[in-house]
Amino acid sequence: MEFYQKNFILAQEKIKKIENLIVLSQVSKNKRLALITLEEIEKALKHCISSMLHYDYLLKRIKVSKDPILNLKIFESKSSKNYEITNQELRIIKEILNTAKDHQQSPMEFVRNQEIIILTDNHRITKISIQKLTNFASTTKNILNKIKIKIDG
Repeated sequence: MEFYQKNFILAQEKIKKIENLIVLSQVSKNKRLALITLEEIEKALKHCISSMLHYDYLLKRIKVSKDPILNLKIFESKSSKNYEITNQELRIIKEILNTAKDHQQSPMEFVRNQEIIILTDNHRITKISIQKLTNFASTTKNILNKIKIKIDG
């Protein structure tokens, strides 16, 4: 099995898990569950990006680097166009990655008015709601579907 196929399958599995986590988060109002959902969305998104990059590499459209930051730039400039990823979806991808990074580096997180507030070291505030997580999951699922169309088509 090719590397892009493994990443595609992993992303599909993560999407199923995310859908269940979102339902549980809505019912339980558990901060930890919502943060786990964010982490899973980030993982699914990274699998999607990796799948696209490696499929394009296989078709000799791009060169893949060991540097994830460089790979993200290659994805934005070249691969995203091959898969018809919109500017809005690119903006949401960056927001997901930045929010997940803020969460990982955050010294403090708390719940206020059914939103998770993440405070970063540089005193920046990031808010996460179930609606935002649902939007993130929906965008990630749309990207996965675009990959499926290109790979299968």
